[in-house]
Amino acid sequence: MNHAILERIEAIPPLPQNVEAMEQIIHDPTKSFADYQKIIEKDPVMTADILRNVNAPIYGFRREITSLQQAIALFGMGTVRSFVVGSIVKKSFPFDMRAYGMSERDFEQVALSCSAVMLQWVRKRHPSKLLLLEPAAFLVNIGKILLSQELQRGHRQEAFEALLGSGVEEHEAERELCGMTTAQVSAEIFDHWGFETDFIRIIRYSDAPHTADHDIKVLSALLKAVRQSVDYHGNVTDMSTIKALYVAKTFDLDQELLQSVLNDIASVQTPV
Repeated sequence: MNHAILERIEAIPPLPQNVEAMEQIIHDPTKSFADYQKIIEKDPVMTADILRNVNAPIYGFRREITSLQQAIALFGMGTVRSFVVGSIVKKSFPFDMRAYGMSERDFEQVALSCSAVMLQWVRKRHPSKLLLLEPAAFLVNIGKILLSQELQRGHRQEAFEALLGSGVEEHEAERELCGMTTAQVSAEIFDHWGFETDFIRIIRYSDAPHTADHDIKVLSALLKAVRQSVDYHGNVTDMSTIKALYVAKTFDLDQELLQSVLNDIASVQTPV
């Protein structure tokens, strides 16, 4: 573990009260979608962020979604939860992803693409898990923000690029140069914010699902495959498809459906 990164995580402000209230509603069986919606609507900036995201072309809706009620009904609580926390992430970190060669638009597109792949791939087979898997897919890469800072601070950006260029897996290059991976840093951030244990574990073990406990091994494998399914611009490519399908095969996941989902998303994406 990198103590400097852990110290920076400890300095991250807590979640705003309205987001904490929304998280409590999600886990309270006596509350409803309407209760969740009421809190969101009190924040016009967050509401606008959510509506902008749900209308992204990658989700494939032909008609504009104009209300939170529509968004929650069509996408479910897991996806809307992703966008709520994503709205807070923007305000919590100074953005500089030069070490990964990513612009802010790239970063947002990766999150949306991962979310779309996860939603379309698992909503029929594991619908009850989307409350965990959708936010995990959308938010798993926030650790890169701190790792990019660490790589630049230590003048290790060129070394990082060289490792990736030589075929070293991203998480292995991160571990070698920073002592932590994107998944580990993201998991520590969500632990700091008090998210549920299973959500944190799914993210933490998505580098190596085979090392996870049995109860979350498949969920971490689903997340790993989704992470592999897009490139640094958020695009589905031939190479990213091969990598995602390899993970799916390794963990006996639904390869045929994943291939279909990736084909559909590739057909609507806008190459950078």
